[in-house]
Amino acid sequence: MTIATKQPSTFQQRAHFKECTIYQVYPASFCDSNGDGIGDIQGMISKLDYLKDLGDVVWLSPVYQSPFIDNGYDISDYQDIHPQFGTLADVDQLIAEMHARDMKLVMDLVVNHTSDQHKWFIESRKSKENNPYRDFYIWRPAKWSPSGERLPPNNWREEFSNGSAWEWDEQSQEYFLQMDVINLPFTHHDFDVLVPYVLPENKDLSSKKWTGTRNLYHATTLSPSSRRSLRAGRSVCRSEADGTRFTSRELEARKAKHNTETPDMSDVMDGIRRKARDHGRNPMQWDDTKHGGFTSGEPWMRVHDDYPDWNVVKQKDDPESVLSFWKKMLAFRKEHLSSLPETVAKKSVTAAIGNFTSEVTKLKSSVTLKPYEGLAVILA
Repeated sequence: MTIATKQPSTFQQRAHFKECTIYQVYPASFCDSNGDGIGDIQGMISKLDYLKDLGDVVWLSPVYQSPFIDNGYDISDYQDIHPQFGTLADVDQLIAEMHARDMKLVMDLVVNHTSDQHKWFIESRKSKENNPYRDFYIWRPAKWSPSGERLPPNNWREEFSNGSAWEWDEQSQEYFLQMDVINLPFTHHDFDVLVPYVLPENKDLSSKKWTGTRNLYHATTLSPSSRRSLRAGRSVCRSEADGTRFTSRELEARKAKHNTETPDMSDVMDGIRRKARDHGRNPMQWDDTKHGGFTSGEPWMRVHDDYPDWNVVKQKDDPESVLSFWKKMLAFRKEHLSSLPETVAKKSVTAAIGNFTSEVTKLKSSVTLKPYEGLAVILA
């Protein structure tokens, strides 16, 4: 008789976010309700039925108070709404309207950096000693060249301008780290300091261990051809941030990347800079009316020239459109949730019992094993 035990993972119900469809809304470009040319929360509320038709969750890009040096990602107050988007009361209404449709809202909380106008940074730069806000950000003293020239702490570069990632602060007489764009000082990733500032409902970090299934392993003994295939698949996923992927055909996909009326410019880079980064922030094209139905005023960003032909109303009625394709695919996914991989696992103990004799063996638990028969029992 042989008994072997192991601790496999038995799966619990998947986390909600693994089953739902999440739609990201860039608020300034989604829908303008008051004609000022900028999308807002009330405009989003007016389009909730459209969103519900596609999914269950809306991921809302930042709408907080901000000086808008980086399109709202430079947040100066996490607990208030920028007036161009609406009010806290509008957010309450948005949440209520979404819950009435059995939808959920995810607010984009950008905490890896703040605006230099945030209270934390204003206080942080006041003094180096006995300052509870000082370590909220990453401060470093200057280096000096042999000739007496002040230099940044190291050669780190800021991502977009390729300038130094360090900004000199005259008031504090030290450099602070800013990795994205100017006026966005990086917060110090010290949870003991910053976590208490998250709202009370979510103020604590979970220390539980979670085990999830893996569908890609970075180090395996797969055959070379299999490794090449997996690497190629991962490269597609990793390229998502570099451009826009279109589920469309040839000319339509290429056409969507360019405006038709581009003036002649001697400097090629001028033309590149005049375009939207990836047209992901262009105003939404709802119909074929002026400015694509996005606003009754002048839009904050130029609407794409193709809005008379490419808009929600026309795509909705065309069974071969990109919109119709995705609605079908999302509906198919909802109908086959059981085919999705499990994500949350808890450990259990399994005993494998085998009778390697030529005689019938009876166990104390009233289980009888025939010769060379075995069974597995989950113990806990």
